[in-house]
Amino acid sequence: MKLTTFRSVTVLLGLALAATSSAAVVQGNSLQNGLNNISYADTNGNVSVDFYDVNADQISNDGVWNITATGLSAQTLIFEFAGFKNANSFGIYDIFNPSNTLQIFSGSEGAGAYEVIYGPSNTFTTLVSSGGTGSASFSSANFGYYLAGPGGMFYSQSHLNGGGADHLVAFQGNDSLYVDATGYGPGLFSTGEYILAWEDLPYTGSDWDYSDFVVMVESVTPVPAPGGLALFALALMGIGLARRRA
Repeated sequence: MKLTTFRSVTVLLGLALAATSSAAVVQGNSLQNGLNNISYADTNGNVSVDFYDVNADQISNDGVWNITATGLSAQTLIFEFAGFKNANSFGIYDIFNPSNTLQIFSGSEGAGAYEVIYGPSNTFTTLVSSGGTGSASFSSANFGYYLAGPGGMFYSQSHLNGGGADHLVAFQGNDSLYVDATGYGPGLFSTGEYILAWEDLPYTGSDWDYSDFVVMVESVTPVPAPGGLALFALALMGIGLARRRA
């Protein structure tokens, strides 16, 4: 096998491994404690329970998303433990053109802020923004989430971030735990709901506590990424093509 072929296969195998192991390491206790404080065993809020393990129970695929058949997705800002909390903004972006974005929350909005986006196809509109509605047309119905602020612009697709760093960890509801995302009492954390927890500093100077911006998103689903086996097949295909050219 030629050296160039070996290098190409190595790159493809690396992509395969990356696709199957994307968990980030959450440092410190601020995210775990913050989520524990809003977790309950019932709707009465009388029985406090711990949230999931923020390191062990992350979903593995949180880069690309799609709104489910209803076409409506609600977003609730849960908490921000960050110096930039009054400056960070949150929204969605076009995965084929990340500069094309739709803002959902601005820096002026705090815990309990609520927004609904309507996206039955590839055009997305905010419906209840206090600053007026906004709209953006994307290249497809799939999108990513972003967090932007003085620390930089960070995307749910980690390969778009500086150093390929993962600035987002996500958790899916299990139809068993109750969380108080709004401050008005706990509700069932359903399988159609996800909590997204963000780190708002660049990878070179971050504390990686992922508690800088924590939001619940509803009626969405992650879009499956190519699996490791599929990428491994591409690697084998690359070997075959290289041999034919040799």
